Amino acid sequence: MRSRSCRGAFSVIETLEKRVHLAAHLTPDFITYRIATGKVMMDTNDDYAIDRRWFAGQAGDQITAGDFDGNTVDDIATYRDGLWSIDLNSDGGIDRQIAYGDGEQIPLMGDVNGDGFADLIIYNRRTGVWVIDSTRDGVPDAGEFPFFLFGGQAGDAPLLGDLDGDGRDEPIIYRNGTWMTDPNRDGKADQTFTISNVPVGRPVLVNWGTDYRTRAGVVVDGHWYIDSDDDRFADVSFRYGYGSEIPLTGFFNTANSIFVQEGAQGTGGVYDPLGSISEAVAGHRPGQIIRVAAGVYRQNIVAFRKDDMSILGAGMNATYISPGSGDGLVVILGSNTWLNNLHFSGGGRGLISLGGDIHARYISTVGVRDDGMVANDSGEPEVRASRLDISYSNFNSSQRGYGMWLQGHTDAKIWKTTFNNNGTDPSLVPNGNDARGLVVSENASAVVRQSMFDGNFNTGLAALENSTLFMRRSVVRYNREGNGAMFLGNANVDLERNRFDDNGLIRDPNDLSRGRNGIEFYRDYRGQARVVNNTFVGNTGFGIFMANGDGLEIRENLFDNNWCGMGLEGLGDRSISATIQGNTFRVPETATYETGIFIYGPNAHVKLGGSAGAQKNSFTNFGWQRAIVLSPFSESGEYIGYPDVPLKESDNTFVNSPDPIRYVEVF
Repeated sequence: MRSRSCRGAFSVIETLEKRVHLAAHLTPDFITYRIATGKVMMDTNDDYAIDRRWFAGQAGDQITAGDFDGNTVDDIATYRDGLWSIDLNSDGGIDRQIAYGDGEQIPLMGDVNGDGFADLIIYNRRTGVWVIDSTRDGVPDAGEFPFFLFGGQAGDAPLLGDLDGDGRDEPIIYRNGTWMTDPNRDGKADQTFTISNVPVGRPVLVNWGTDYRTRAGVVVDGHWYIDSDDDRFADVSFRYGYGSEIPLTGFFNTANSIFVQEGAQGTGGVYDPLGSISEAVAGHRPGQIIRVAAGVYRQNIVAFRKDDMSILGAGMNATYISPGSGDGLVVILGSNTWLNNLHFSGGGRGLISLGGDIHARYISTVGVRDDGMVANDSGEPEVRASRLDISYSNFNSSQRGYGMWLQGHTDAKIWKTTFNNNGTDPSLVPNGNDARGLVVSENASAVVRQSMFDGNFNTGLAALENSTLFMRRSVVRYNREGNGAMFLGNANVDLERNRFDDNGLIRDPNDLSRGRNGIEFYRDYRGQARVVNNTFVGNTGFGIFMANGDGLEIRENLFDNNWCGMGLEGLGDRSISATIQGNTFRVPETATYETGIFIYGPNAHVKLGGSAGAQKNSFTNFGWQRAIVLSPFSESGEYIGYPDVPLKESDNTFVNSPDPIRYVEVF
């Protein structure tokens, strides 16, 4: 069962292990196709045995599969000399025929525009030219990139799949064991990789795991080898089919599902869907999957104590929950709730968790009026904290609210998710506290990895009160009227290997109030902070500004071309205790007014550099007496005393920074 003790060993994932989260997600069906006879053989219950057989098309037809009608169920299509024959119910019949292409082409189906419907693509095996028909009417698309060149070498195998997790299928070429992807369709491989421990074979793409994201695999003489965790090492192997058969995968099984389609009036079957998500939620039994076709659903949905429930849309830009006002979906006290491929918009908030246990993949809240998502504890009589597991989602472009707001005792894990451009309508943002990317408040905690906070009207992210934030390898940039990140109250933060770039719209050497900081520890900050090995570039205020805090650790960061690398303010009843070591401060040689570190106020107690090499900060290209500036004056010009900074010039290194330390004597 997924043993990794031997790098050459594979394991068969047994049916039980693959179905641990039965209530949460679909598992892929495996297909082999005998081109000589036109026979399709399908395994629908993951026991690697044939459960269904039928003939599709004629002997010699090519085969492909995708969700042609946007109902979350994949459909088989055969192709002969440019004629597509599409079977919408996997019974061997022909439900649609479309003329598109010719005998030189290889047919492909995939959702390249993210609308929830499989597009028709033809690939010329001789020239490597791809042509897209996203309206499925036999006419190539107009506009940008309907035709593009990618591949074309003898033996190249074209595929379509969402390897990068953006909700859209990208062109892929498999060439003698090497995979190449071209998501922007410019004919150049953006990503190239191999699966290190498998031989060359027939490539296959599998939507594997709880995130429904595409994984790469190879089939050799009926042996399937799948890289289930994207580490470029096949960790799953099983036997299904024979060497001469063409492998395919998809979601064809309709069991254990409730189907919903906009405008329908049925009872919930795949060919008789309900018209209301609310009705499906009300009738849901533990373990069922609610499968919602592409469309716009103007409903306020409440899921109260709905355990082991999955709501699966056709795509995060295809299935819209968009009420005119109020909340889109409220999950109350539900355990093991899975949400995939959904878009929340409309005149209120998007997704709400009150004591919910939510696993979310491919969620979008672009265009919602208020907060994209809010999570809090449930109320009396049963108080339960929300637990969130979120990845590959976009909490972007709320008109006036936060992308996400974590409250109460919420515990969130966030990976590869964006919080961008919140506050799209400045007329709806009456004060500076709105229109932030992510806010962690009260006693909530968040672990954030590989995420983006870009272009928000206010602050990119904020942690306040008694919250906890742990962030790695994320980017905070171009936030306009606020700082990149803001920390207040007793929030504890641990930041490593992140970037804080170009925050603030204006850099004005005569008016610092117009600039914004990469990070600001606000005047009431009393938490613990560790800021290690991050990068601060081009912020119009300080890279880091500290107005309060005890035991702050600032080590091994890069401060490059900020208005001022760091600022520390120890005034009045506020106090700062900080260790600043091993950092790099630099500006261009042409810089005039930029400063490395500016410290003022007698309540600033700073260990700046040290005698050991790793402790020394380095300062490069700062003007005369601008590398380190210590001031005894308050903002109003009152003499209050110098900060407590025991300092020798040898404790730090200076390059092209003459007379680097300045003790301000005149305000």
